Amino acid sequence: MMAEQKFKQNANIKLRTNIRGVMKVHEALRILAMPAIDLRETIQGYLASNPIIEEKPDKEPDEQLDYTGSDFSVSGSYDPPNIEQLKTEDKTIREILKEDPQLYFEDEAEQEILDYLIGNIDDNGFIICDLCEFSEQSGHSLDDINKIIKIIQETAPAGVGARSAEEAILLCAKRDLGDEEFRIAEAIIKEFYPMLKKRKFGEVARELKTESDIVYEVWEKLSRYTFSPGANFAPKAHYITPEISIRADGNQISVTPLKNGIPKLSINQEYASMLKETDDKTTREYLKDKMDEANWLIKAIDERRRNIIKIVREVIEIQKPFFFKESENLKPLTLKDVAGRVGLATSTVSRAVNSKYILTPSGTFPLKYFFSGGYSNGKDVISTTQVKNLINEVTHQSAITDLEITEIIMEKLKIKVSRRAVAQYRKQLNIPSSIQRKKILKNMDTN
Repeated sequence: MMAEQKFKQNANIKLRTNIRGVMKVHEALRILAMPAIDLRETIQGYLASNPIIEEKPDKEPDEQLDYTGSDFSVSGSYDPPNIEQLKTEDKTIREILKEDPQLYFEDEAEQEILDYLIGNIDDNGFIICDLCEFSEQSGHSLDDINKIIKIIQETAPAGVGARSAEEAILLCAKRDLGDEEFRIAEAIIKEFYPMLKKRKFGEVARELKTESDIVYEVWEKLSRYTFSPGANFAPKAHYITPEISIRADGNQISVTPLKNGIPKLSINQEYASMLKETDDKTTREYLKDKMDEANWLIKAIDERRRNIIKIVREVIEIQKPFFFKESENLKPLTLKDVAGRVGLATSTVSRAVNSKYILTPSGTFPLKYFFSGGYSNGKDVISTTQVKNLINEVTHQSAITDLEITEIIMEKLKIKVSRRAVAQYRKQLNIPSSIQRKKILKNMDTN
């Protein structure tokens, strides 16, 4: 009996430890993805709730990060004078989908369905129209409509294009989980959700012929998905703050983290001493938990800073002509390229790049700006920026069609770009269609 009780206690301790570990990993990834303004608020929350964490006096410059390479120097952080916080407006999820080159059809019927569906996606990311009614009024079959919905769901951010909260969670799970985990997730959502709300992991595991730990892990992953997949894209105004300053001086580029109100944290030594000296079990457990949290937070923030610096350094290495103002064109660069160079997972690089801004000699840019797709002609790699610049050039006071533009791109850049991609790039540049440009030019000639 005593052995059984001890086994249960050890199992409970192990489960609590695993849960804490999962939560810490999840929170660390959230901190990595935060823009500076959100990180400041998060740190203030920890300062208010954890007495062991304290703000380090801002008297000395931060430690210089040492990177080798004659072209780079990374200096301690500072607050530059008169750095203006820029107000920006996010695009809606509908605008994002309309600009996606993958969501464009040459077939007029398919494009009509697509445009209607995108127009009926609400700010939470859900399709809110009556599909049967749309089918009757438009003459499009439900099969054709559902085919376009599936394409939207596969192309859009995870969960967007769902018709219910349950479908949104399933879409997120399908994109994120392996086959076996998704099988369990689907069963949980469709059948076992009420049981797991009562924490009956063992019973559900037996039903699904798997282990309770696996059911628990899948349940934890599902709990992180949002029921409003489009909420992050809802229109809202916010302030952006550059986190990195990049300066070009002669043939050298310096990279400097900007403080921007993000406090440096340290351990309160009075409480650290109390933890060592106290004999009270409750006090000791409380202080140990807070100490673990403090050490973890300081490490997570420092890791966030170092990862951003690593990524920025690689971006500069690739896009060096831009930072020296030698060229406005960006070279093709993907998250995967940088991930391989800095030894991080692509998902980690994506989080580190998300909502981060850098101050450059040419102004403030989102870090994402420097990640540009491209095309290869067998000899050279042509960036999408170069393609857009050519489109902008050839459509200036010209009514040539998208098909004619593709032929010019082939002739001048020696790459093959689809008409659909040209149309999307043209829309992103706010260039009217050839028909609209003809009308504009005709009115100009008349006047």
